[in-house]
Amino acid sequence: AEYLRDVSRFSGDFSTFKKLRDSYELLQKIEGLEIINIKNKFLHPDVLGYADINLNAAYTLPGGAVHICEIQLHLSPIRIVKEKVHIHYETIRTTIPSLIKNVTPEISKKIQEFAIGRLRSSQVEAALATLV
Repeated sequence: AEYLRDVSRFSGDFSTFKKLRDSYELLQKIEGLEIINIKNKFLHPDVLGYADINLNAAYTLPGGAVHICEIQLHLSPIRIVKEKVHIHYETIRTTIPSLIKNVTPEISKKIQEFAIGRLRSSQVEAALATLV
């Protein structure tokens, strides 16, 4: 049981980055809650441009037991775009290897990133424009 992670997951969906940041700052002030890991995907978005912040936190319960949970902080415009382009990502991911025989995984990944980048360029940039 000491290796279990993400048994409970909480998600926050924010309309602006300021609201997301403010919620993160509030989380840091909760008594008994210790943030033990942070994955800031805004520093390295995925090939679709998706980014969020994932936290692993330890909460000390009355009696001293510790509960580990995941807290996800999402920006609504980016999450909405991700949901819309995901079908294209899956199609590209599964189609390219079947169309191009004997291609290395590295080359396949580069082709996928290029194709997805072309899809992303209009949809994600439109979502990001709403944040500025």
